[in-house]
Amino acid sequence: MLLNFAMRKEKKKMEKNNNKVIERFANTTKDAKSIESILSIQNNINIYGNSKVIAISSPTDKSLYSVLMSKTISEVYSIECEKVLLIDCDFYNAYLFDIINKNLNNDRISINSFILENKEITNCICNFKDNMDVVFCEKEIYPTKIFASKSFGQFIQDNLKRYTHIIINMPSLAAHQDVLLIKDVITAIALVVKKDFTKKCDLFNSINLIKDY
Repeated sequence: MLLNFAMRKEKKKMEKNNNKVIERFANTTKDAKSIESILSIQNNINIYGNSKVIAISSPTDKSLYSVLMSKTISEVYSIECEKVLLIDCDFYNAYLFDIINKNLNNDRISINSFILENKEITNCICNFKDNMDVVFCEKEIYPTKIFASKSFGQFIQDNLKRYTHIIINMPSLAAHQDVLLIKDVITAIALVVKKDFTKKCDLFNSINLIKDY
C-alpha cells in the first residue's frame, strides 16, 4: 500500500517536471539566441558531415530532452524555409505525440502501423506547420522489427528528395543500440545532454558506440 502510494507520488512529480520542461521549450523558436544556437549546431554538422538525415539521441534513457531538441531543430529549419520531416522513433517512450498533439487531430497512423500492418503511408505523415511534417510512433516491445524492415529503409529513401532534412528522434544510445540497424541511412548524429543530469559514463559509452560504427 505504502509502496503504491510512493510510486503514484513519484509519477506525479515526474509528470509535473516533464510539463515544466515542455513549457520551457515551447517558445524557443521565438528566441533569437536559441535559433542562433541551433543554426550553430547545423553549421558544425555540415563542417564534419551532412545534415540530410540527422539522428537525435540522448545518453540517458526516458529523457524528454532528445525529442524536445528534435522538435526544436526541426522548427528552426522550417523557419529558415527548409522543408523538414521529423520522425519519432523512440519506441520505448514515444513522447512526441503527447507534446504536440494539441495542434493536430487524432486521426493519425503511427509508423508502427505503417511498417508492421502495411497501412497507407500518406496517413502516416502529418503536417505540423509550414515546411514541417511529423511522423509519430507508439510504444513497441520489439522495435528492432521496425528498424530492420525493408519498408523503413525505403520510407527514408522515398522522402530524401521531398525534404531538405529528415530528423529522427532515437532512443538512448547507452540503453538501446537500435540506431545501428539504420546507421547506413543516417548522415549525422547529435547527442543531447543535460548538465548535472547526464552521467559521464553514459555519455562516453554513447560517443564510443558512435565512433565504433
